[in-house]
Amino acid sequence: MIILKKMSVNKLYLFFLLIPFFCFSQKEKEDVYFLLGRKNLEYVIPNNFKKIGIGDILNVYDKKEYEAHQKRVKEAKVNGAYEFDPESGKDNLNMNVFSFEFKVISKKKRKLNSCELNKLNLVDYAWIKENSWKPINREVYKVDFKDLYFIYKIKENEYLFYKVGITVTVN
Repeated sequence: MIILKKMSVNKLYLFFLLIPFFCFSQKEKEDVYFLLGRKNLEYVIPNNFKKIGIGDILNVYDKKEYEAHQKRVKEAKVNGAYEFDPESGKDNLNMNVFSFEFKVISKKKRKLNSCELNKLNLVDYAWIKENSWKPINREVYKVDFKDLYFIYKIKENEYLFYKVGITVTVN
């Protein structure tokens, strides 16, 4: 009987010793926020943010490739050699412009001051390129975030929050 009580006390002691390790070692995934800049040097988003709704697609293009493509489009139009197929969404220039496509899941207007905005888990364009596509294959890639939001500034302390879904890389 004494041995049985001693084993139970040891197990109980071990349980209380290990419980904090297991409880606190599991980090809860946080939402991440991408603050959209109007004049960014790395990317272009040609969408009109005020008209984007749930289910619409946000396209994020590499700025250098996008501008080179637009220049070729203008030249081809001047020469009368430009054709665009609306069904496929492709033109006859055969230029690949690197982009990400994000589907808008929800849209909310929120008021935030600069302190509240800085408390958000903000990410940059490099993070978007490296991580935003990982939910496509959760079995292979570790996903360190819960949801991705794009934030667009309407006016002082007023923002549109777009919760976006899985991305598709287009080349």
